[in-house]
Amino acid sequence: MAEQKRDYYEVLGVPKDASADQIKSAYRKLAMKWHPDRNPDNPEAKAKFQEASEAYEVLSNPEKRQRYDQFGHQGVNFGPGGFDFSRARLSTVASTSLMTSFAANFTRSSRSRTVRLRKLSKSAIARA
Repeated sequence: MAEQKRDYYEVLGVPKDASADQIKSAYRKLAMKWHPDRNPDNPEAKAKFQEASEAYEVLSNPEKRQRYDQFGHQGVNFGPGGFDFSRARLSTVASTSLMTSFAANFTRSSRSRTVRLRKLSKSAIARA
């Protein structure tokens, strides 16, 4: 059975109406206290640091915080059957070439349509 996650506000020790500055300050204190580099032989410290980092990642982002407040952990953690698109990124090269290709095809077809319309207009004028 999956381990029950603690409430992110509880992890950071802040109230639910905490400001962004309060959340940041609480996270920094915990990060300094539990950072693995400061506690190299303490596996509990690593787990607490990761828990605090996860809580801060959600509560410091207004969109994720709103989803967390509304749906709890299910609103921000996507397991089997779900996908978190906020972490998905197309590589710069792929997205640039995709957009360039689209733009080239769009402008090319647009130009050929314009040329055809001009030819039709000229032939209609010549007939009149």
